[in-house]
Amino acid sequence: MSPVKFNMAKRYTETNKWQDGWFLSLPNDYRIIWLWLVDNCSIAGFWKKDFDSLNFFCKPSSSIDESKFREIFNGRCIDLGQYFFIPKFLKVQYPQGLTSNKPLIVSVKKAIDK
Repeated sequence: MSPVKFNMAKRYTETNKWQDGWFLSLPNDYRIIWLWLVDNCSIAGFWKKDFDSLNFFCKPSSSIDESKFREIFNGRCIDLGQYFFIPKFLKVQYPQGLTSNKPLIVSVKKAIDK
């Protein structure tokens, strides 16, 4: 049996987060959650709410529910019902903006329009 291969997306990381007062003020559990979120959101910065997966992969010292998530990430994640949107994700991943007609940018724009 051959191993399962996943198409892994490559992401830019905001290295200045280590000087960001908001990020540094987070307890380690929430820093890990933030890193996991930006690695697991869509190409347009949307994360489908799945607190079971978040708690499984991040293993915080106590489970995080949606209420606690909203409290901690208020202003960094916008609640859209079934999804949270991470606006800063677009600025980091697409620093030239979304004006290109490259296939990736077209896909991002379609995801935002949905």
